[in-house]
Amino acid sequence: MMMITDEKKYQQLILKEPLKSVEFLVQTMGFEPMQADHEREVFIHDKLGNYFKLLLNQCADCQEPVLIYTDDCLSNYFELKTSGIHFTNGPQYTPQGLMVEFTDNWGNYYKILEERVYEVDQ
Repeated sequence: MMMITDEKKYQQLILKEPLKSVEFLVQTMGFEPMQADHEREVFIHDKLGNYFKLLLNQCADCQEPVLIYTDDCLSNYFELKTSGIHFTNGPQYTPQGLMVEFTDNWGNYYKILEERVYEVDQ
Protein backbone atom coordinates (compact mmCIF):
# COMPACT_ATOMS: atom_id res chain seq x y z
CA MET A 1 0.00 0.00 0.00
CA MET A 2 1.46 3.37 -1.04
CA MET A 3 2.14 5.92 1.70
CA ILE A 4 1.06 9.53 1.24
CA THR A 5 3.70 12.21 1.53
CA ASP A 6 3.52 15.95 2.07
CA GLU A 7 4.47 16.57 -1.59
CA LYS A 8 1.24 14.98 -2.81
CA LYS A 9 -1.66 17.31 -3.46
CA TYR A 10 -4.97 15.85 -2.46
CA GLN A 11 -8.60 16.87 -2.43
CA GLN A 12 -10.12 16.65 1.04
CA LEU A 13 -13.57 15.07 1.10
CA ILE A 14 -16.30 14.62 3.65
CA LEU A 15 -18.82 12.11 2.34
CA LYS A 16 -22.09 10.65 3.49
CA GLU A 17 -21.58 7.07 4.71
CA PRO A 18 -17.78 7.41 4.37
CA LEU A 19 -16.78 3.75 4.74
CA LYS A 20 -19.39 2.63 2.20
CA SER A 21 -18.33 5.52 -0.07
CA VAL A 22 -14.69 4.42 0.12
CA GLU A 23 -15.76 0.89 -0.78
CA PHE A 24 -17.73 2.30 -3.76
CA LEU A 25 -14.74 4.36 -4.96
CA VAL A 26 -12.38 1.39 -4.72
CA GLN A 27 -14.65 -1.39 -6.04
CA THR A 28 -16.71 0.48 -8.64
CA MET A 29 -14.53 3.42 -9.67
CA GLY A 30 -11.18 1.61 -9.58
CA PHE A 31 -9.53 3.85 -6.99
CA GLU A 32 -6.68 2.42 -4.94
CA PRO A 33 -6.29 2.75 -1.17
CA MET A 34 -2.99 4.24 -0.03
CA GLN A 35 -3.05 4.73 3.71
CA ALA A 36 -5.75 4.53 6.33
CA ASP A 37 -6.47 5.51 9.89
CA HIS A 38 -9.88 3.87 9.92
CA GLU A 39 -11.04 6.04 12.82
CA ARG A 40 -10.28 9.40 11.17
CA GLU A 41 -9.24 9.35 7.50
CA VAL A 42 -8.47 7.29 4.40
CA PHE A 43 -6.18 8.27 1.54
CA ILE A 44 -6.99 6.95 -1.95
CA HIS A 45 -5.99 7.76 -5.52
CA ASP A 46 -7.30 7.15 -9.02
CA LYS A 47 -5.51 5.95 -12.16
CA LEU A 48 -4.58 9.48 -13.25
CA GLY A 49 -2.86 10.41 -10.02
CA ASN A 50 -5.67 12.40 -8.40
CA TYR A 51 -5.27 12.02 -4.64
CA PHE A 52 -8.11 12.19 -2.12
CA LYS A 53 -8.18 12.40 1.67
CA LEU A 54 -11.53 11.17 2.97
CA LEU A 55 -12.40 12.33 6.45
CA LEU A 56 -14.40 9.67 8.22
CA ASN A 57 -16.91 12.00 9.86
CA GLN A 58 -20.56 11.25 9.36
CA CYS A 59 -22.07 13.98 7.23
CA ALA A 60 -25.84 14.20 7.06
CA ASP A 61 -25.94 17.08 4.57
CA CYS A 62 -22.78 16.95 2.40
CA GLN A 63 -23.31 18.99 -0.75
CA GLU A 64 -19.78 19.61 -2.06
CA PRO A 65 -19.20 17.55 -5.23
CA VAL A 66 -16.25 15.21 -5.63
CA LEU A 67 -14.36 16.40 -8.72
CA ILE A 68 -12.55 13.61 -10.56
CA TYR A 69 -10.27 14.59 -13.44
CA THR A 70 -9.98 12.28 -16.43
CA ASP A 71 -8.35 12.18 -19.85
CA ASP A 72 -11.39 10.48 -21.48
CA CYS A 73 -14.78 11.53 -20.09
CA LEU A 74 -16.80 9.68 -22.75
CA SER A 75 -15.02 6.39 -22.16
CA ASN A 76 -15.46 6.75 -18.38
CA TYR A 77 -19.13 7.62 -18.84
CA PHE A 78 -19.93 4.53 -20.92
CA GLU A 79 -17.82 2.22 -18.75
CA LEU A 80 -19.46 3.41 -15.53
CA LYS A 81 -22.96 3.48 -17.04
CA THR A 82 -22.48 -0.16 -18.09
CA SER A 83 -21.44 -1.01 -14.51
CA GLY A 84 -24.73 0.40 -13.18
CA ILE A 85 -23.85 3.98 -12.19
CA HIS A 86 -26.89 6.29 -12.35
CA PHE A 87 -25.88 9.55 -14.05
CA THR A 88 -27.79 12.76 -13.42
CA ASN A 89 -26.96 13.90 -16.96
CA GLY A 90 -25.08 12.77 -20.04
CA PRO A 91 -21.69 14.24 -20.98
CA GLN A 92 -21.95 18.00 -21.46
CA TYR A 93 -19.56 20.64 -22.73
CA THR A 94 -18.84 23.26 -20.06
CA PRO A 95 -16.37 26.17 -19.99
CA GLN A 96 -13.98 23.87 -18.07
CA GLY A 97 -14.29 20.95 -20.52
CA LEU A 98 -16.39 17.84 -21.04
CA MET A 99 -18.19 16.89 -17.82
CA VAL A 100 -20.62 14.27 -16.57
CA GLU A 101 -22.28 14.06 -13.14
CA PHE A 102 -23.64 11.23 -11.00
CA THR A 103 -24.53 10.30 -7.45
CA ASP A 104 -23.77 7.19 -5.46
CA ASN A 105 -26.26 5.16 -3.40
CA TRP A 106 -25.65 7.39 -0.35
CA GLY A 107 -26.32 10.73 -2.04
CA ASN A 108 -22.74 11.84 -2.62
CA TYR A 109 -22.39 13.97 -5.74
CA TYR A 110 -19.57 13.39 -8.26
CA LYS A 111 -18.33 15.21 -11.35
CA ILE A 112 -15.98 13.67 -13.89
CA LEU A 113 -14.15 16.37 -15.86
CA GLU A 114 -12.01 16.10 -18.97
CA GLU A 115 -10.40 19.52 -19.04
CA ARG A 116 -10.38 21.17 -22.46
CA VAL A 117 -9.23 24.50 -23.82
CA TYR A 118 -11.69 25.93 -26.33
CA GLU A 119 -9.75 29.06 -27.27
CA VAL A 120 -8.62 29.30 -30.87
CA ASP A 121 -5.22 30.86 -31.59
CA GLN A 122 -5.47 33.62 -34.18
